[in-house]
Amino acid sequence: KKRLHEMYVEKYGTPKSGRGGDGTGWKVKDTAERLGISVGSISEDLQLANAVEKNPELGKLKSKVAAKNAFKRDLELKGRTLLAALTKQKKSSSDSTYLSQDNTVEEHAKGIRLVKADCLEYIPTLDDSSIAALITDPPWQVEFDSKFGSDPETGLDLTEKMLHAMHPKLQDGALCLLFCATRHLITGRIHKLVSTCGYRIFDTIFIWYKPGTAHSSHPYMKPSNDYEPILFFSKRQARNMTRPSYAVLEHQNHGHKSHPAQKPVSLLKDLILRLTAEGETIFDPFVGSGNLLIAAHSTGRKAIGVEMDEHNFTIADSNLTLYLDEQEKETKS
Repeated sequence: KKRLHEMYVEKYGTPKSGRGGDGTGWKVKDTAERLGISVGSISEDLQLANAVEKNPELGKLKSKVAAKNAFKRDLELKGRTLLAALTKQKKSSSDSTYLSQDNTVEEHAKGIRLVKADCLEYIPTLDDSSIAALITDPPWQVEFDSKFGSDPETGLDLTEKMLHAMHPKLQDGALCLLFCATRHLITGRIHKLVSTCGYRIFDTIFIWYKPGTAHSSHPYMKPSNDYEPILFFSKRQARNMTRPSYAVLEHQNHGHKSHPAQKPVSLLKDLILRLTAEGETIFDPFVGSGNLLIAAHSTGRKAIGVEMDEHNFTIADSNLTLYLDEQEKETKS
């Protein structure tokens, strides 16, 4: 179709655009009429043909539909990247470094922000539709949590309030991940909680497989807990992921864990690259060790991490500072 259209253009000339056009020359609608198809259809095909010439990999796909879908995904991703680059992240605390006497905002690097605050107080300060993805591990039933203790009802209530507050702050189609224990899923309470807050839940989950996990002391009673499920959901109709994805992700926690629920940077980078475009903003209301901020920076994303516990905030602050110092040394060398 492209070759045919170009032959007619060569024969009859390129149409003049603007008010000075005299109606002569061969137009796309002329090719559409000659082939007996709609102008929209021929326009899409010509656009796809140009895209295949620029990116031959599109031409290797099994069908025109597959190539067209891949082209549309690529266009959407480029548009999101351009939009993210043009969108300036405003400071939620105006010109001050402090939200209040006890709440601190640390701008560690361009677009990377660590906030010491209660997430339920900080989330309302975010701009509506400013967050491209939510990735977090809430304080569920955990003995080590100094603020919320080990009461599962407290953790569930906090998570529900957080999800309600985040809904208007997320972009339409934003993809979200919620780390949780298997028991949270099999009881159905987490699924009900997330759907009640107005989110669409995927019928598949991500599974973080942890190789090298210690064997169960009672392997005949129950299998070793060598994985962690991640609930996958979106705000309204989900946008496409930015790369083909499978459910099981194998990543190992290396070295000393500075936080009991610490996730490896490699896992978080993997998830970030699947959910977001370069320059988009990720939010974690329970940032813990700060590894999500490190993963976001290393993949060219913006990120805001909130942590209200003084000890955990200090850990995240130290981890992020150390990472950025190492990056600066590598750049200089």
